[in-house]
Amino acid sequence: SDLLYDFTVHLKACIKSMSEGSLIPFTQEITNIKAFFELEKMRMGDKLAIEYDLKETDFQVVPLGVQLFVENAVRHGIFFRGKTGGKITIKSDRDKDGNIVVKIMDTGVGFDSQKVLAEIDRGEKDAAGIKNLTFQFKRLLNADVSVESQIGAGTEVTILIPGH
Repeated sequence: SDLLYDFTVHLKACIKSMSEGSLIPFTQEITNIKAFFELEKMRMGDKLAIEYDLKETDFQVVPLGVQLFVENAVRHGIFFRGKTGGKITIKSDRDKDGNIVVKIMDTGVGFDSQKVLAEIDRGEKDAAGIKNLTFQFKRLLNADVSVESQIGAGTEVTILIPGH
């Protein structure tokens, strides 16, 4: 029954994001992430852990925007660590300038960002989802998205939303 509930929350979030296209509260995004994570945890078991360090929650985000980065962390980072698995940490806070900073960090396999960018430029790798999401964060929130990764150590995505 818990799995069915989590699947329903996840499915509703997906349908709502496709139909509305507007911003949602960050707290709703975290609810969606928790449902998605429980679904993945059923599949991966103890090989998957998550930590929330949410100091700032009163702001809006692109629907399923943060979740997509969590999905990428699971599917492209932690899954490929095999039996050792890994951990995802989601942080939110304000910086000294009043900007909202959201970080999605994983202890997955990491990647060579220069190589991946070159593959995208040559059309060998599809990054349409990430490009679209980055564009939506910029268009709707004037936010910047950056990705840093180190092979063998993991990946960190930072979303910087200008303060109000």
